Formats: sequence, structure tokens, C-alpha cells
Amino acid sequence: MEFQPKHVGWGVWLQWTAASTVGFAVAATAFRAMGTLLTDTTPAWVGGLISTVVAVAGVSLPGFLHWLILRRRFARAGWWILASGVGSLVGFLIQGVGLAGADTGQGFLFISDRYVVDVAAIFAGAVAGAMQWLVLRQWVGRAGWWVLASSVSWFGATYVYVFSTRANDVHLPLGGAAAGILSGTIMGLVLVWLMRHTKQRGCKQCDIQETRANPSADRSIHEPSASQPRQRLAVDRHGGRDD
Repeated sequence: MEFQPKHVGWGVWLQWTAASTVGFAVAATAFRAMGTLLTDTTPAWVGGLISTVVAVAGVSLPGFLHWLILRRRFARAGWWILASGVGSLVGFLIQGVGLAGADTGQGFLFISDRYVVDVAAIFAGAVAGAMQWLVLRQWVGRAGWWVLASSVSWFGATYVYVFSTRANDVHLPLGGAAAGILSGTIMGLVLVWLMRHTKQRGCKQCDIQETRANPSADRSIHEPSASQPRQRLAVDRHGGRDD
């Protein structure tokens, strides 16, 4: 069924941007608090446990907030949380490698330290976008554009965050919010574009709205017409069965 433009308003874009802003800001705040609470005297197992919990919650929060938007429109939207969480976790690990290569001045593999952060951000965005693509392609066509948009988003958000926080030193919530605004703006626009120009296979709202707009069409599918019994009787009388 065709997902008509009227079914997707700019409210979806605003909600997506707001969810990204809140998710990124809260995650940055949590990481900042973790860095303050954990000291040299903290037991290793306690520090490891807290770090794991904060990391998992931080990378999963934006995906969870986005799920609140998607679940009203698509079936089996819960997979988005897992895909986003795993993709973001792998993406941040890739970015960590890039930042380490830049700090040491050794780069990574054949990439010099001058470009390693850029390449890492682009590649991290592609990996995160590819994980989300596995879910998104079940709902919309042209979903491959999501991977490209994710690369651009991660690249831009990385530089916005680094500039706003002075390389992760100050104003982490503000930097997270700024990065979330940029990321949410880009990805929200792409999502609206994909939803407006595709045939939907998992859309909930479209089926409901179409049934309300044309209830007679829905009844015609589930209710046999009055002429059907007469048609079957005529077939039986005029050779519908072999003797």
C-alpha cells in the first residue's frame, strides 16, 4: 500500500530531532557523571560494572526514544532498539580507535593521524547506519540512503561535539545536545523523505486510516456478496460437476 505524504507530517521530523537531542544530552551527562564518580580508589569490579551499565544505557537511549516514534507506525519496531544500540556501540569503538591514533600521532594502518578521526567518524556512521538499515529496509524502499546519511550525520556530529566540549573536556551536556540536534535534523529529514516516497509493508497507521476513510472497501474483502450463492448454484446446475 502506498504511504501517502499526508500520512507523514513534519511532526515526525520534529519528534525525531527532539528525541536525538534529549538522548545525546542525557548520554553525555551520564558519561560525565561516571567520570566524576569513578576515582583511583574505586574497586576495579565496581568501576567495570558502572562503566558497562552506563555505556549500554547511553548507546541505547537514543534508539529507545526513536522507537517511541516508530512503534506507532511500523510493526515489530522493537528491533530498532537493538539495532541502534549495537550499531552505536560498535561505532563509538571505531571512533575511539581513530581518536587514539590521532592522539599518539601514529594514525591507524595506512591512514595518517591527520585524517584518522575523519575516516573513523565516517566509517562509524556507516556501521551504525547499516545496523539500522537491516530493520528499516523491512518498512521502506530506498533504505540504502540511510547508511549514507548516517555517515554524514556522525561526521558532522563528531566535530560539533568536539568543538562544543573542547575535546570532551567541558560542557558535555551542551555538546551532546548540539550533536543531537545536528544528527536528529539530518536523519529525521531522511526518514520523512523515505516514508513519503515508498510503499509500506509494515505500516500500522496507513491501514487504520484507509479503513476509516473507506469502510465499504474493507467490508467487501471480508463479506461475501449476495450474488455469490446464486453463482455457485448456477454452476452446479449447468455442468459445474463431472458425471
